[in-house]
Formats: sequence, C-alpha cells, structure tokens
Amino acid sequence: KKKKRRAREAMATMNTGNNEDGSPRTAILKQANFPPSILAVAKKNTKKRFFIPSSVNSFAGIPYPYVMIDNGCSSMLLPFPGEEALREFADENHIWRVGGSRGTGAVNSVTLTITNSLYRTIGTMRLANNPVMELPGLRFHLSTASAQIVLNMGRVRNRTDIQKLQDFANQNHASNERHHVLLGQTLLDTVVSVQARDAFVISQADHVPSADDIRRVRQVLATIENPEWFDDLEDEDHDGDEADWEDCSPWNTGDFIDEPND
Repeated sequence: KKKKRRAREAMATMNTGNNEDGSPRTAILKQANFPPSILAVAKKNTKKRFFIPSSVNSFAGIPYPYVMIDNGCSSMLLPFPGEEALREFADENHIWRVGGSRGTGAVNSVTLTITNSLYRTIGTMRLANNPVMELPGLRFHLSTASAQIVLNMGRVRNRTDIQKLQDFANQNHASNERHHVLLGQTLLDTVVSVQARDAFVISQADHVPSADDIRRVRQVLATIENPEWFDDLEDEDHDGDEADWEDCSPWNTGDFIDEPND
C-alpha cells in the first residue's frame, strides 16, 4: 500500500512539474534562488488570503494548481478531483465520511473526508513541488453533481452519511464546484510559517527565515503576475473554523467549520 501511494505521489509530481515548465511565474521563482530551507512562498490577495504562485502542488498525489492559505482558518478544503482520482482511495482500508462546510452565510456545503484505517497518514502535502507534511486525511468540497458521484460510487457506508448525500444531491439549489484549495495556517504546524505584510513564507522546521530572506521574497513576489483565480472570493459567505487538526474526531465525522470572520 505504501509503495502504491509513493508511486501515485511521484507521478503527480512529474505531471504537475511538466504542466508548469513554461509558466513565467515558475521561471521567476527559480531565478530567485531562495535558500533550500524555504519550501513555498505566497502572496496576499484582496480577501487577505495568501495565494501560492506555484501551480506544482499536490495532496496525497492529487495535483491542485490553486492553493490559498488562510491565517484564521484551521481546516483544509479541497476541490473535488473527479471519480477516477477518488478510486485510488476506494479500497476497504480507507474510511469515507460525509460532513459539512458550515458558515454564517447561505453557503452550506457537504464534504467528503477520507482517512486510512491502517496508517495515521494518507499521503504527502507538496507545495511548490516541495514536501511539506504528511496528511492525516483528505477533505473534499462536494457540489450537487459531485455529491451524486460519491453516492453512486457506494463507498460511503454510514447510513446517516448516505442520507446527507441524498438530501444534498436532491436539493433545489445547485451547489457549484470550488476552484482552489483552502488551507488553514494552523495545519502547517510541522514547519515554520511567517507572515510579513503581503508575503507568506513556509520553511523547514529547523530554519526561521531571516529578515533578508523575507525581504527577498517580498521583492520577488512583487514582480510576479497574479495567477488565475488570484482574487476569487468563492468562500466569502462562510464563517470560522474551530476544528482541531490534532483531534482525530473531526476527520472521522467530517464536522468542520471553514471560514473565519473578517
């Protein structure tokens, strides 16, 4: 199982790397020649979230080009990757649970949380193609359409969860897919994360970025063109997240709250 997981993650790394070889942002980041201890950098948008300019990101081998970090949020919310990607986690060793992504506004969505019953982690989070941490689980936002896909796959076994999916898929108001990963800063507790005005720096746990490092990052980010979806505000109706990353119960129940008050 571990060999299969490593192979899947290696393939995702190669695929995302090839997709971004021609990106002007990638060229600028490579030329910046940051210290090897700096794993990823991000730039603040109008929503006061930090957008990672690199599109070479993956979560347990699933590639995601758009990742935003929210300093007031402690959850992780991934776009639905499609049925084929989920089949990598469809064996009996993986537990599928359905929960909610709740907020103060009208946006209330269903989520799918997948954990591994044999191991404490499910795969590696890679940002800017660098391994950042091992993930205890994966948590996906479901639209009306993707909720029906998950229901049809038959991997959700809990009766209450099945009912949640059925009710959500049959509701009158259609829920759309999300475009970017929402990543809470508090999840990055195994590395060093530093905010400096309009910049965000993630570095290895044994290295705190120096003032010169941060200054250099800010200078480089100022020259990078804003990525697609940079100012996307698809989450602005949501409220705060009080779920604890270290507490296994939210991963088993899927009971998270995602968006902080601004």
